[in-house]
Amino acid sequence: MNSKQQDISVAIVGGGLCGLACAVGLCKAGITVNVYEAHSTFEEVGAGVGIGPNAVKALRALGCLDTILAHPGVQQPTNAWRFWYRSGPGTNELFYDYPLTREDDEAFAIYRPTFLEAVVELLDPSILHFNKRCVTVSPNMDGKASIEFADGSIVAADIVVGADGIRSVTRSFVQDDADTQHMKFTNTLAYRALIKYQHLKAAGLQLVLDERPTCFVGNGRHIIAFPVKGGEVINVVAFVAKHDIPMSPALPLPWIKSVPEGEILEEFTGWGDDATILLEHMKKSSKWFVHALSPPLPTFTKGRLVLIGDAAHAMLPHLGAGAGQGFEDAVVLVRLLREAVSGGFSLDSAIEAYSKLRTTRANMILTRSQDTGRLYDSFERGGEELLTPQLLDIMAPVWHHDLDREVEEIIDSLSM
Repeated sequence: MNSKQQDISVAIVGGGLCGLACAVGLCKAGITVNVYEAHSTFEEVGAGVGIGPNAVKALRALGCLDTILAHPGVQQPTNAWRFWYRSGPGTNELFYDYPLTREDDEAFAIYRPTFLEAVVELLDPSILHFNKRCVTVSPNMDGKASIEFADGSIVAADIVVGADGIRSVTRSFVQDDADTQHMKFTNTLAYRALIKYQHLKAAGLQLVLDERPTCFVGNGRHIIAFPVKGGEVINVVAFVAKHDIPMSPALPLPWIKSVPEGEILEEFTGWGDDATILLEHMKKSSKWFVHALSPPLPTFTKGRLVLIGDAAHAMLPHLGAGAGQGFEDAVVLVRLLREAVSGGFSLDSAIEAYSKLRTTRANMILTRSQDTGRLYDSFERGGEELLTPQLLDIMAPVWHHDLDREVEEIIDSLSM
């Protein structure tokens, strides 16, 4: 064991949810970090994001949680954040109420821009750099890595963290299998909208949607609805998928388009009254052509370049687990780097351990998310008894993984 403290620098490419949370964790660990964002300000594509119990624990470990929860309008975590499952076609009947399995299974949802506003308060503005679009990442002779940006500037760091999302540039510098097309169009469309809850109630909505998330299941389609902004707004995502068609290479941009009037209602013909009220209020919705990594990446690292979040494991959203896996990435990386700089083991050992832990776990969740989409879209009217047993403990592998024990075990093995 080397007992000498090391001073290292980390450069994070991308200032989204995972990139900023990782930056906070590194700062609190005493590690020098800079964040390079491609745009002129931090911005998140999308609306609400679910923060499950494992993600709550990860944000607490990174030192972000209290600040996020203190931000105006943010819902407080509750162990009542569990899905109601309802039939989509017919009467929208409740057929499964996901049970409370652990008292500490606390979760909540948050508007993505609110998350960024809260977390950025924890960072020194001098470490945040805008209009820095990554072009290449390359190794240096001294063991560090360099990032070249579109404006011609170059920065070097001991570790480069690729947190640049689903359309990651840094990912291409990790892949050795250049001939493998990992990014795929999943034959899934997602119609997204934010709707004021009072408008839904005024239109005759009978169901309670401002307390817990709801999943309306159907044949080849399903709807997820959950409250954000203290229950004043309902985040709605209506999915339409063709599971019988193989995934295809990534589509040309843009992956987000406006929705022609009437298209959503046509896709959900015959659905129940309350589900239809939701769909009728999705007038300002956007249509997303959902992409994911398939097959998953075999490694999340190469040299001193480390991928986190969607750059590493962009997955279908059907378990609401993508952001949480990114936060887990950040926890593991921060813990390993903190031990490495304290002299417990080398940086290269820390990076290798990170990839070993995170490819196993995150890629398992990626695969399960794909399977869950097929499950939600397999419902036929009258098929509640067939679907219910498959929903039992569906969230347990996501929520109940002992990340602390896993990290402690690998730190102990590296420190021997």
